[in-house]
Amino acid sequence: HHHSQAASPSFPTQITVSLPPNLKLRFGIIKTKWFTRRPYPEFQVTLINPETITPFTQTEGWLVGIKLVSGNGHYVSQLLHTSVYGFPLLQGKATIQGLKFTAVSSRNGGFFQLEAYIKTPENTKIEAVKSVEIKVLSERLKNDTKVSDIDELNSGDELSRVPGIGKKYTSRLGDAGVKTVRDLAEIDPTSKRCSTLLDMIRKDRGSLTEFKFLNLIEKMKQIIKKQQTGHNNNNNN
Repeated sequence: HHHSQAASPSFPTQITVSLPPNLKLRFGIIKTKWFTRRPYPEFQVTLINPETITPFTQTEGWLVGIKLVSGNGHYVSQLLHTSVYGFPLLQGKATIQGLKFTAVSSRNGGFFQLEAYIKTPENTKIEAVKSVEIKVLSERLKNDTKVSDIDELNSGDELSRVPGIGKKYTSRLGDAGVKTVRDLAEIDPTSKRCSTLLDMIRKDRGSLTEFKFLNLIEKMKQIIKKQQTGHNNNNNN
């Protein structure tokens, strides 16, 4: 032991405990389709001890780093915006949040993969691990893509994202001032305004029937209600 090491930094730069063999990093569930410039949903990276199949918890001061790999196998971390130097590995689990992609995957080999590694301490010999493939589309496309599940809608989403409302109806409703999920939810089905909207929608007897339209209004009301009860601690209306 050198005397110079007496004042050790707050983060261990070298390993001081003896590690079990074969420790492995593992990704939790992540979104496989996302958009540029939007904060990527948080996820977990866990350090697993394969002998016990449980997290290895003696990781005080450890940091997990995240790199970005293109579909062609190149490191392209400059296309991944992160706000921090590393993510604390607390009791063997790191919560990765605040990532943003600044480029689309179609121009980078068709997909991206995130790579997690132990950033601190440096000499753990634990192998880096790659996530499943992630497709990243342009933020501009976000508003044109329909959600696969109606529960994924947010109050501010444009009507073009709602399943069951085609381009024709989106533009007709838009002309009448109904542009977002919230606008639709605020329609009173018994009001004069609703029957006026229905007349306008139904003028060529297309696929959006009165029943479907009223049903959509009801669904949007439920979605907004659910989101308000879920977020009633941040009143941003």
